[in-house]
Amino acid sequence: MDLSPETGRAAGRILQPFAHLVGGHACVLRFNDTTICKPLLQREHQVYESLPPDIARFAPQYKGTVSLNIEERNGERHFVTYPQVDNTGDTRTCEQQNERGGGTRGGMDFVPEAPPAENGSDVRSKDFCARIERLQQKFKDQNQHRFILLENLVSTYLAPCILDLKMGVRQYGDDAPEDKKALHTRTCQQSTSSVLGVRISGMQVYHVDTRQYVHMNKYIGRKLSVNGFKETLSQFFHNGQRLRKDLLEPVLRKLSELRVALERQDSYRFYSSSLLIIYEGQEECRVGNGHGDGATSALTAKVDVRMIDFAHTTCRTFLDDPVAYDGPDENCIIGLRSLIRFLGQVKQEAENVAVNGHAHDTSSAQLDPASLCTPSR
Repeated sequence: MDLSPETGRAAGRILQPFAHLVGGHACVLRFNDTTICKPLLQREHQVYESLPPDIARFAPQYKGTVSLNIEERNGERHFVTYPQVDNTGDTRTCEQQNERGGGTRGGMDFVPEAPPAENGSDVRSKDFCARIERLQQKFKDQNQHRFILLENLVSTYLAPCILDLKMGVRQYGDDAPEDKKALHTRTCQQSTSSVLGVRISGMQVYHVDTRQYVHMNKYIGRKLSVNGFKETLSQFFHNGQRLRKDLLEPVLRKLSELRVALERQDSYRFYSSSLLIIYEGQEECRVGNGHGDGATSALTAKVDVRMIDFAHTTCRTFLDDPVAYDGPDENCIIGLRSLIRFLGQVKQEAENVAVNGHAHDTSSAQLDPASLCTPSR
C-alpha cells in the first residue's frame, strides 16, 4: 500500500472523467477499467438493488457504493478515493454491496482517433470542472460524497459507438415540482418525444476512413424532425464508408427482447430513463470466425442494448411514492416500438438497395444536421 509522504496515510487516487459519456449532464467518473461511478441518488440506488432479473440483464451491473473526496490539487478540483482499512488490516477502495454477477459543424463534432486516454488529465474539460463545482455547491457542507458503482459497458470495446436515446412521452417523476414538469413537457413537445416517445440525446460514431469519431449532441437531437430521427439512426450505423447492415438484425433482436421484458413488468414506470445502443466500431474486433467486407462476413457483430438513468423510476414496491401504477410502462414501450419500427425500415431499405443495386449513402459523415431538424417554432 502506497503512503503519502506528507500525512503517512494511504495515498489517494484521483479519478478521471469517463471519456465515453455522450448524453446527459451527470458527473460520471472512471473508477477502474471495468467500473464507472456517478453521484448516488437514493431512488436510483434502490432501483439498481431491486430490478427484476429480466430487466436487470438490460441494465449495467450494480457493483456497490464508494465514498469520494473533493480535493483541490494544483489549482484544480478532483474526486479522490482512498483505500479503506477494515479491522483485519486489509485495504479496499469501495464497499461491494449486493454485487450481482477536429472541427465543429452544426452540433456535429469531429474528434481525431478515440477519446483521450482516461488515465490522463487531458480528459478534463471546462464542462466537467463545472459539474464538480455544481456538485460541491449542492453539498457545500460535505467534503465527502457517496457514489454508486456500475459496470463500464464499453470496457471491452476499442472504438465504442454509442447512441443515447431518451425514452418516453413523459420525462419527469411524480415528485417533480411544477416548473420542472412544465420544462420537461415543453422539451418533449418540441422534439420527436411527443410523436415517437423517443428522442436522440447523444451519439458518437467511429468512422474507419478518417479514424475519427463523429458526435451529435442532445441539443441537435431535440431539434430533429421525425425524418431526421430516422436518418440519424441510419447515420449511427454508418462507418464513413458504408452502412453496417450486419449490425441491424442483432440490435433489433435485442430491442425486441427488451420490449417483451418491459411488457411483462407490472407497476414499474421508468420516467426519464435512457436507452443505450452500443457496437464495436473496429470491425476486426468482432466476435467469431470468418472473413469478408462485413456485409457477408460470418463474424458476429458486437452489439449491446442497455437501459440507464433510473433517478425518476417508480414502482408500487417503493412504499413512499405518492402514486402506485398498474400494468406495464407504456410510456417507455411506445418509444421502444417506434425505435424498432424505424430501425426495421432502415434495415428493409438497405436490403432493397442490395437487391436493386442502387447506391445508398445518405448517412455519410457529410450529412448536414440542419437538414434533419424541424424548423424553429
